[in-house]
Amino acid sequence: MMVVDAISERAAGFHEDHGFIRLPESPRLILPMEVIKRLAAT
Repeated sequence: MMVVDAISERAAGFHEDHGFIRLPESPRLILPMEVIKRLAAT
């Protein structure tokens, strides 16, 4: 998985729009390996 620490709510929203999942009560978001594999295949 890929891990991102969003620097703002706007940045977190951007990442969520691109498949990232926000962890509860944290600025951290993750992108699951399934999504990474799918993106790499295109």
